[in-house]
Amino acid sequence: MRIPVFKRLWFEILIRVGIVLGIVTIASFFYVTYHQKKSILNHEREFVVKLSETIEKSMYYSMEKNDFSIVKKMIQDITHNNEHIKSIKLIDKNGKVIIASDIKEYGKTLVGNEGLCNYCHTGKTPKRDKYAIVETDDSYKVVNLLYNGPTCSTHHSPTKKVLGAMVIDVSASSVNNLISSNLKKMLTSSIISLLVMVFLTFLAITLLVTCPIKDLMKAMVDASKGNMSVEVNIQTGNEIGILAKTFNYMMGKLRELHDNDVAKEREIAKMQESLRYKAELETLNAQLKSRVHELESANKQIEMMVKDIENKNYHLEKVVDRLKILYKISTSLTTVVDSDEVIKMIVEKSASIMKAKIASLMLVDKEKNELYIKYAIGLRPELMSIRVSMENSISGWVAREGKPLIVKDIEVDERFKRVNRATYESKSLISSPVIIKGEVVGVLNVNNKFDGGIFTEDELELLNTLAGQTAISLENAKLYADLQKSYFDTIRALVNAIEAKDKYTRGHSERVTCYSLEIGKRLNLNSKQMEALQHAAILHDIGKIGTDLGILHKNGMLTNDEFEVIKEHPIVGSQIIEPISFLSNVKRIVTEHHERYDGKGYPHGKKGEELSLEARIIAITDAYDAMTSDRPYRKAMKSEDAIAELKRCAGTQFDPKIVDIFIDILREDPSCKYIY
Repeated sequence: MRIPVFKRLWFEILIRVGIVLGIVTIASFFYVTYHQKKSILNHEREFVVKLSETIEKSMYYSMEKNDFSIVKKMIQDITHNNEHIKSIKLIDKNGKVIIASDIKEYGKTLVGNEGLCNYCHTGKTPKRDKYAIVETDDSYKVVNLLYNGPTCSTHHSPTKKVLGAMVIDVSASSVNNLISSNLKKMLTSSIISLLVMVFLTFLAITLLVTCPIKDLMKAMVDASKGNMSVEVNIQTGNEIGILAKTFNYMMGKLRELHDNDVAKEREIAKMQESLRYKAELETLNAQLKSRVHELESANKQIEMMVKDIENKNYHLEKVVDRLKILYKISTSLTTVVDSDEVIKMIVEKSASIMKAKIASLMLVDKEKNELYIKYAIGLRPELMSIRVSMENSISGWVAREGKPLIVKDIEVDERFKRVNRATYESKSLISSPVIIKGEVVGVLNVNNKFDGGIFTEDELELLNTLAGQTAISLENAKLYADLQKSYFDTIRALVNAIEAKDKYTRGHSERVTCYSLEIGKRLNLNSKQMEALQHAAILHDIGKIGTDLGILHKNGMLTNDEFEVIKEHPIVGSQIIEPISFLSNVKRIVTEHHERYDGKGYPHGKKGEELSLEARIIAITDAYDAMTSDRPYRKAMKSEDAIAELKRCAGTQFDPKIVDIFIDILREDPSCKYIY
């Protein structure tokens, strides 16, 4: 917007003053006013410059003491006590107010004072000294450049030449009032004219200038307070009106700038908020990393604990498994009364539990001071019959010391340098003594693990437990065998006593037993079957203990009733045996020994394979011995005649296969020489 030259206002003022005072009065007035004003201004300017120097010195002193309260108080006191001084400001090089007499101006930037900033940046005024005077319509400003000095080094870089400026704003109206006061004293004679002139001038200025200017000043104050929407409504065509339009135009531009600044500040605020969020995120990330590190450490500790628990669980499971096995072994051993079966079971279970290739049980031979293998698995056949000395063998050491032993490597164990290592097939082994009633009766050995590992103390302890169980089971088996023998000897003595009363049946049970065991041998019966066959052969006629001797010794043929009594002796015999538990498998044989192969026998009429094998054997040997022995009613038959009778009755009364085997035995050696 183009601003025209301000001529109309001055023209109107001159017209009005000329009408009232005339050309002479006006000329005199302006002449006196000019010189008076010049004198006062010069004096005032000198005063302000001196005042500026005083404030400057106080500022440097405050800067040295790092206490600016002195400067602030001085500026406020000067402004308060000098009406013609409107304000005092200390600004930096960019025009920003640092200290001011009015605390509301702190931090503001002087608008429209580019010249001041230029002075501060160049360090020079138009007159090339440190002072400059800037005049405006209603005031003038004294600018004092503030140079960097020694006392400023603690607050500013020594490279800065100019720190800022001191601006003292002096009110022109106050100076004019002072001039007017002086003129009154000097121009007493023309006071009336002057008063009239002043009145007219004041009236003209008030009407044409002061009121509009007040409106402008009020608008400026409102604008300085931040009211960017303020406008001046002056509808005149003179310079004041143009100034008002210019002010309104300027405020419009300021509003645009303000809006732009607000928008930029909002953007900056958003950016700052984003930066704050970013900083918070970085802090959170750092905390998260720390937590992750802590979690990783905790996870490692948990993994270690889990591994430890897994290891403990693994070992516990192994212990539980071993206890289960020990329980099963213990349960199984309670039902086994044969010492050979006990030894076999212990050796096999020991190898299975220890996961070993070789296991054996060696018994002590006191007379020869040796140990021999009773049972073993995994051992070479040529070593099964080997005997080792009690003095220079590992098993001998265990038997002598009565202590369990673990040998991790027999090649380097100093205790067994003299041991014949040819008898050992592995480097690592464990041995435990079998102790019965404080006496070592054997040694349980386990060696050569399948995985090639070394036996542990836990495994040695387990083997020692098995050895203890072996000792208990062997002792129980021995006690049971002794009890069986005692029972059986008692019954056998009873049978012998019965047979001793009858010369015809004396030795019958022994011969039947001899023949029966020989047949059992030819049929490859196992030890339990042979034992049952032996007991049944001896006891097969024990039921006759309740039969009348008159019937047994009768010379003639038996009546039907007498024969029925004889037929009862198998049942009576089984009833006699029934309370004896270890003869439970003999009861059936005794009951069936008079049954026939064709089912026509007694007491139940069973036939063929329904009959036990042992009963079929005794039926043949009992009949043969009865035929070849004297009876009250007949003489003994010859062996050939008895054999012929067996052949004749084969397939009807007797099992034909067993008959053939028995005939072969009789033809080889008719006398009974089988030792049982």
